[in-house]
Amino acid sequence: MGRRATPRIERVSQQVRELLSSLLLFDVADPRLKDVQITGVEVASDLKYADVFYIMIDEVNPEPDEPVRIALAKSAGYLRKMLGDRMTTQYTPELRFHYDESIERGRRMEALLDDIRPDSEE
Repeated sequence: MGRRATPRIERVSQQVRELLSSLLLFDVADPRLKDVQITGVEVASDLKYADVFYIMIDEVNPEPDEPVRIALAKSAGYLRKMLGDRMTTQYTPELRFHYDESIERGRRMEALLDDIRPDSEE
């Protein structure tokens, strides 16, 4: 994210994130998407694209598999239409889904730090 987003773009990004989270929770019937959680949305300044970042909340398998990626890609048009019905903006951005690796990197870093801490600090 090279440039700083304007307050309007930040509001639209937040609105897209909240609506997508709700849609995935209540309106999408695909069982492959039941463990998907939206972590962030970055909307382009022209509102044409929204990069949607997600994680898997499944504790057993936190990494997304190919069926999840396919399901998100197939649901993108439906989700975009549903967003358009609920948003007040002139344009509804095209959705591009990306797995948010920062959460997993943070977990791995925390595990590494736990391994090198002396036992006396616990």
